Amino acid sequence: MNEEDKNFDQIEEELGEEEDPPNYGDVTYWDSRYQILEDFDWYQTWNDLLSAFAPFFTGDELVLNIGCGNSRMSFEMAETTFKKVISIDFSNVVIDQMKKVYSDNKKLEWHVMDCTALTFKSETFDVVFDKGTTDSILCGDSPMYSVYKTLSEVSRVLKSSGLFFMISYAKPESRLYI
Repeated sequence: MNEEDKNFDQIEEELGEEEDPPNYGDVTYWDSRYQILEDFDWYQTWNDLLSAFAPFFTGDELVLNIGCGNSRMSFEMAETTFKKVISIDFSNVVIDQMKKVYSDNKKLEWHVMDCTALTFKSETFDVVFDKGTTDSILCGDSPMYSVYKTLSEVSRVLKSSGLFFMISYAKPESRLYI
């Protein structure tokens, strides 16, 4: 073993075992993160996306935002575009926070709910938004099954003329299997 290898081994011992990457599909990860993290927007804000999406809406649509986290997206959607935005997340920590922050805003509704098992009636929503939720699910346990369940639930709760918007970091070819 050369001197460089010895130094590397010594550093590894001092640091301990390498930690596994976060399981973004685990609610306990998100609960602990939301206890210390202020509002956070993955990828883009609604105001950044609005010009591209605005032609699709009249403003009368009932909207579901899945995996809302503590992003300002739901608030921005209600302030600029929609009369009502219903947001869900499986973290009760973040939903409690959002209910407190936006308690006076009647255009916003918050629910603790897993997007793989929605409790809404079929064909309830005109629009469903996923901003980074599928990306997080794909970094969790049973990712393909969980994404399948999520997309099945989205399809079920969307009206037949409804629109689903998925905002993802991944290239389209990694999300579309044709």
